[in-house]
Amino acid sequence: MEIDLQSLYHKLQIKEEKRERLLAYTRELIRISARCVKKIHQGDIERAKELIEEATDLNLKITEFKDEIPEIYFPITFIGQQEYTEAASFLSIVTERRLPDYNTLHVEVEPYLTGLADMAGELKRYVIHLLKEGDLNKAEQYLDILDSIFDELMMFDFPEKMIPGLRKKMDGVRTMLDRVKTHMLITSEIRHLMEALNPEKGRDK
Repeated sequence: MEIDLQSLYHKLQIKEEKRERLLAYTRELIRISARCVKKIHQGDIERAKELIEEATDLNLKITEFKDEIPEIYFPITFIGQQEYTEAASFLSIVTERRLPDYNTLHVEVEPYLTGLADMAGELKRYVIHLLKEGDLNKAEQYLDILDSIFDELMMFDFPEKMIPGLRKKMDGVRTMLDRVKTHMLITSEIRHLMEALNPEKGRDK
């Protein structure tokens, strides 16, 4: 009996080479996305836009592997596409006050949703920064956006195996929202008190 195992070895060797390339692309996507988020917090929006363009090009290369190695594509790319969604959506909200269309990102549904949940944490940091800067009106606008995103994500009440990590992330977002709203309320009350004590300064604003 003759068994041609050499051809099977060759197929797996090719698959392994593609897997390594996909892993490398995904690691780079995570790194670029993290840098983009950092630049947004630093106020360097132009550099953030450049980085998201790099990430977008890289993600398109990643999607080319979907049909080639579908059985390992999802577990390898999940975190990378989640981080990319987080960065792209954060930048879109800060610059345009809207979420990017799902279809334009070319990511899977599951990492898109968990990426939005993670982005809520970055948006919270952004709102807190605005409050510290005294920009209460702008902070309230972004908090409203954050609230809306949370409400929309709540409809995805699917089992953990369908959307890994989403339920836990949403629990964190819920707690975080309560804290930010409390912070916002305290900041607003302090401002009103200061304006009452110093009406001339309040009129200047």
